[in-house]
Amino acid sequence: MKFIDSFVVKYVKKDKKNILMGITKQLSEFLEKGFKCDLVANENFGRVKIELYETDEEGDLVYFNGLSLTRDVSEWLLNSSEFRTFSKELKIEDSFIVDIEISEIADNYVKGLILKNNVIYVLLSKQKTENMTNNEITKLVVKTLVEKVFESNFDEEEYEYELESELTDFFS
Repeated sequence: MKFIDSFVVKYVKKDKKNILMGITKQLSEFLEKGFKCDLVANENFGRVKIELYETDEEGDLVYFNGLSLTRDVSEWLLNSSEFRTFSKELKIEDSFIVDIEISEIADNYVKGLILKNNVIYVLLSKQKTENMTNNEITKLVVKTLVEKVFESNFDEEEYEYELESELTDFFS
């Protein structure tokens, strides 16, 4: 498995755009008064970070997080890249797994998709998506999200998209 890219995408169903603008205006007024509210991604609109990975291999996409006890923090930091690269033999000794989720989504292009805390982890078929742009992949991911996660109908013409590159991606 190989990390490809990550970026933030905002999507909105065109007929819900005015409702969203009204809600975000009210939320910004609440924020000025010290109240914090977040919009949760749904079939009508969302602001999510997409992390893209690719593979030719078959298998399940599993998301987990937890706590890890280490005796040498500097050594752990130097060797922790295996947590990011999803190595085949992940060593999680002296750890406590807090949350596990297995993707039940798989098709020709998207081999796995997990939505967690406004981050979408997407495992793509390397062969089918290697020549696709981020815009094309975004539409594919939002389609999969709306149809498979939110179990709603999707029509590409009904949505607007806006992509934001992450500054950290320029330095990796």
